Amino acid sequence: MGKRLTGDKIDVLVKCARLFYEQRLTKTQIASQLDISSTHVKRLLDEAETRGIIRITVVERRDFGELERALITKFNLKCARVAPTPMDYESQKIALGKTAADLFDELVTTGKSVAIGGGGSVKAMVEAIPACPREIFIAPMALVGRGPQVEFVDAAFLASLLYYKSSPKARALVVGMLPLPKSASE
Repeated sequence: MGKRLTGDKIDVLVKCARLFYEQRLTKTQIASQLDISSTHVKRLLDEAETRGIIRITVVERRDFGELERALITKFNLKCARVAPTPMDYESQKIALGKTAADLFDELVTTGKSVAIGGGGSVKAMVEAIPACPREIFIAPMALVGRGPQVEFVDAAFLASLLYYKSSPKARALVVGMLPLPKSASE
């Protein structure tokens, strides 16, 4: 699904998603309204989810909101998110990555600069971020992650992956390289 979307295609994906998730129409009703097949409606919904237009969140516990508010108050934070806590370490990283990816997309808006470190948890976050154009500046930072197992995932690799997922609008700093010349004569 690396193909660029036209504005019309995005409008159809959004309309289909709104009819299904907000107006609670069935796929058959949507198909009739849009004059397409029910199978095509399913494909549109799947594509909308893949492209990050639809985000489905399952809330594991109802007291996450209370915990988040308590953390914000106690530590004077702007925001806080609580991630579910599966029993094994790898599942914990995935759950933390998904929660952090959701927060990333909420906080990182057009024109923001993002410094990204390395490590398994940050890698889980970048992997969970949906691919969509983001007008942001990305720079790798020399941070080392820790956990029960020593693991280091290079910050430059993660910055590159985030850049790839945020293209074509994103800009990124490539460590160790001079900026490309603006013209062939430079």
